[in-house]
Amino acid sequence: MHLGRLANFYEGCLHCPHRHETGDTTSRQRKQVDQWTARRRDLLTFERQVIRGGYPDHLGPAQARSLATALAAELRQRKEPDPKNPVVLLASDGSALAAEIHAVVCEGLRFAGCDVVDIGFTTAPVLSAALADRSSNESRITGGLLVGSHANPTPQIALRIFGRQGQPWSVGQPSAGQSLDAIRGRHEAGVSRGVRAAGTLCREQVTGAYLERMSNFFHALRPLQFVLLTPNRYLRDYLEMLTAAVSCQNLTATADSSETDRLSPVTLGTAAGKVLTQAVVDRRADFGIWIDAVGERAHVVDEQGEPVSPHRLLAAINAKSGTECLASVASHGADAPAEKMTAEQFFESFAARIAAADDIAVAIGPEDALWFKSPLPIVDGLQLLAHLLQLLSRSDRTLSEVVAASDMTIAGATE
Repeated sequence: MHLGRLANFYEGCLHCPHRHETGDTTSRQRKQVDQWTARRRDLLTFERQVIRGGYPDHLGPAQARSLATALAAELRQRKEPDPKNPVVLLASDGSALAAEIHAVVCEGLRFAGCDVVDIGFTTAPVLSAALADRSSNESRITGGLLVGSHANPTPQIALRIFGRQGQPWSVGQPSAGQSLDAIRGRHEAGVSRGVRAAGTLCREQVTGAYLERMSNFFHALRPLQFVLLTPNRYLRDYLEMLTAAVSCQNLTATADSSETDRLSPVTLGTAAGKVLTQAVVDRRADFGIWIDAVGERAHVVDEQGEPVSPHRLLAAINAKSGTECLASVASHGADAPAEKMTAEQFFESFAARIAAADDIAVAIGPEDALWFKSPLPIVDGLQLLAHLLQLLSRSDRTLSEVVAASDMTIAGATE
C-alpha cells in the first residue's frame, strides 16, 4: 500500500516520515517521486497550526505579509467588541531566511491593528511557555506566531500559529479546526486594513521563566557526555547556560558546524542519522540527539549510534513499573484516528488524558512526537534531552541498557 501510494503520487505522502522508503522501486520511479515531492512541498499548505510554503515563490515576503494581515484581522474580529488592540507574541528561529519574513510579518500584524510583542530569536517551546505565563495576567494576549525556515531539499518558510495560552491555534475557537481556513480565505480574498491606526511594537526577552523552569532538571547529574546537533544556535545557547553548573558536557563544539547546520529531518530519515551516529561513535558520547530548527521534534541515538524509537524512549522515561509503561503507551499512543483530528480536537482530548495520568511525565501524540506534561502539553526537544540526562544519572547503565531494561519490564508485564 505504501509503495502504491508513492507510485500514484498520493498527497498524504508529502509530509510522511516514511516517504523516502522506496523499497525495490526502480531508479526512474524514485526520481519521479523525488521531483514530485520537491515541487508539491513548495506550494502553500495549511495544516494543523502551520502555514508552509516554498520561498520565495509561494511564501515570500508579500505572501507572508498578507497572511499576517489576515491573521490580525481574524484576531480583531474575534476580540470584538473590545476596543483595545489584540496582542500577538512574535518570534523566529533565528535563521537568515526567516529574518526577512519576521520583519514583514511584524509589519502585517501592526498594519491590521495588532500590538506586537517581538521576543526575538528563540524556539517554539519558549514562545508557547511565554504565552501560557502571560495570558493568565494579560487579557489582551490573543496568540503567538513563530517564523521558521529550512533549506533542505528546497528553501521553505513555515508560519507556526499558537493560541493565547500556547495551544495549537484552533483551540478554544467556536469553529473547531477552521481557523487556518479562515486565514486562508482572508488571504485569498485580499485583506483590507480595517483600522486607521497601526498597532504598537515593543521588544522583550521572555526566556527567563522558561530557563528557570528547565533548570530544575539540571542538578544532581553525573558527568555525562552527549552530542547535540541542531540548526538553532539559540537552543545551543540555552543548553550552555543550563549545563554551566553541572558536569555534563555537550560535545557539539568539536563538530563541524557547517555540517550540523545542514541537518534536517530529511537527512535523518534517509540516512538513519548517519551524521549524528558518526559524531556519537567518534566522540564516544553517552548518547546523541538531533533537535529541529524550532526546538520541537527530536531524534535520539544511543552510545553505539543506534536510533532509539520514540516509543522506547517513552517507556524508559515513564518506567516505574511495567503496568505504567504499558498504560502510557496504550493510552497515549499515536493511532490512526489521532492523525485525522483537527488541532483543537487532538489537543483538548490529549491534554485531558495526560493531565489525568499523575504518574506519566511524557506521552506520544501524532507522528510519534513526544509530548511533555508540564507546564502544558508541549513538544520540546530540550526537555527530552533533560529527561535523558536525568534518566542516565540514576545509575551507571548506558542508554541502550536502560532502554533494554524497560523493554524487558514491558514484556514481563505483558506475559
